[in-house]
Amino acid sequence: MAKQFRNGIKRFEFVGKGAFTRPKLILANPQRKKQSPLTGKVVKQLYGKVTKEELSRIKNLIATYQEMLQTAGVAVIETHVRGGLKSKGKFGVALIQEYVPEKQVLKNVISNCSTKEAVNLFREVMDIIERVNEYNKHGPGQIGLDVTIKNFALVENKITLIDTYPPFVRNVTTRIEPEDYTGRKRHWYQRVFGNIFKSRRSRIGKMRIEKKFNHDKQIQIAKEQFLLARQDLKGLI
Repeated sequence: MAKQFRNGIKRFEFVGKGAFTRPKLILANPQRKKQSPLTGKVVKQLYGKVTKEELSRIKNLIATYQEMLQTAGVAVIETHVRGGLKSKGKFGVALIQEYVPEKQVLKNVISNCSTKEAVNLFREVMDIIERVNEYNKHGPGQIGLDVTIKNFALVENKITLIDTYPPFVRNVTTRIEPEDYTGRKRHWYQRVFGNIFKSRRSRIGKMRIEKKFNHDKQIQIAKEQFLLARQDLKGLI
């Protein structure tokens, strides 16, 4: 349930959910002339608290990921990382983005467009995968992709990556670690399981991260995602 202002007006509403965050759209308070700078923005709160050094590392990871994606020719939504001091020198981590309406999320676009349009969208996703693959051949560094179709949206008629966490990046200055993947899962039972089987958690994290850098696996997952959304695409993609 959304938190309330004192006057009973909703402070935010949930606009989706994922493995790592549950995005919140910050709503305007009609009884205030001056609104919060976050009004109309989407806030994605990462689980847990981090040190100042770890906060800086996460900021660098996401900034580097965005920069490398753009260099590769992949449209990506701008993500700002904010840290709020919680207790004992530890910070909460929030990702701030522009709001993208649910109807523009690629999963919903595919479900409601024509067969021809869906095939063209699939080809555009394939083009994104190939651009990343070509970038990774020449570097510097490598970038990965989680090609789950709900991670993309049509923004200004261009397929755009709207989910930048985890930041799948490896270069000489920074790289994603297994803990970035398995240690910040949103669901409590996943974290409890991971804490009990720490060595297994690290192994699973490495394995799942590696898949995001695998060109063939990206193509396979993209096809599976499109066919799951649209069975009429069978034999066309």
